[in-house]
Amino acid sequence: MRTGFRSRLANELYDFLKFKRSLGIQYNSAEWMLWRFDRFVSETFKARKPIDLKVAIEGWLATFRCRPVTITNNFLVVRKFCLFLRRRDPNSFVPDRDMAPRVYQSHHLPHIFSPAEIRRLLDQIGKMQDSFRARTYRALLLILYCTGLRTGEAVRLRIRDVDLRENVFRVEVSKAKSRWVPFEQTLARELSDYLRQRRLIQPASEDSRFLVQPNGSPCGRPTVSNAITVLLRQTGLKPRTGRVGPRPYDTRHSFAVNRLTAWYRDGVDVQERLAWLSAYLGHDDLLGTQDYLQLTPEMRRIVSTRHEDYIRHCWDSEVQ
Repeated sequence: MRTGFRSRLANELYDFLKFKRSLGIQYNSAEWMLWRFDRFVSETFKARKPIDLKVAIEGWLATFRCRPVTITNNFLVVRKFCLFLRRRDPNSFVPDRDMAPRVYQSHHLPHIFSPAEIRRLLDQIGKMQDSFRARTYRALLLILYCTGLRTGEAVRLRIRDVDLRENVFRVEVSKAKSRWVPFEQTLARELSDYLRQRRLIQPASEDSRFLVQPNGSPCGRPTVSNAITVLLRQTGLKPRTGRVGPRPYDTRHSFAVNRLTAWYRDGVDVQERLAWLSAYLGHDDLLGTQDYLQLTPEMRRIVSTRHEDYIRHCWDSEVQ
């Protein structure tokens, strides 16, 4: 492990990285941020000066000259470190999220894929020159759209993690937790077909990756994300250049919003089900889930109608 920490927090920072990596989290970019924070603390708080974490974090954030969303991402790494320290010392300082820039969210508006757009992407995938590569990306896109898995979670699935009898994924350590992710029978049939073709490409053990390249090598997250971006451009769903338009990660947004919309349409208590969705997506709390619940025009109409029905019911009860 490359650390090079030198402040009086060096041992704690090292232990924090060791803890994260024991959970299977690489944390490479986070290590770089922690290294910068360590350098700032080392230069700001000399040997005889006590370390005030609040002052240290505020001062460190002030050194960044980048977009608010980037500053917040850096801040969240240090906040997790502070939460780690609190496990050892209940009185240790943990910054509120408000310490980060208030306008810290990305200006990118998530794109909610329609079934027609997904079919366009699948049609484009079918035009790939290598037939097995096309099968792999078809399976990947359907996994992402039908279950809301993160791209990294999908490509890390091993054959033992895909239970086609019970129709469930075993998603191993990701964001510090593991979970079971059920899926529909229609997806199970697609994945069964893919697995039969995959075993013709390369004899596989239960520990082998489920999604592989035509040469049998595992699919990497950056590679498949770039490939999906190219598909989005080829179908006209994303401009030919620039960072605007739909992204591969928007399949996750789409799953969450479509699930919520379906619940609203069926008249179920969405607030009660929100915890289910949070667990399914692998979030630590409901706040993480709410980030995905972007209102679509259909959802606004459903919510408005249900609210009007509720008001009408209350009014009728008062009259009677």
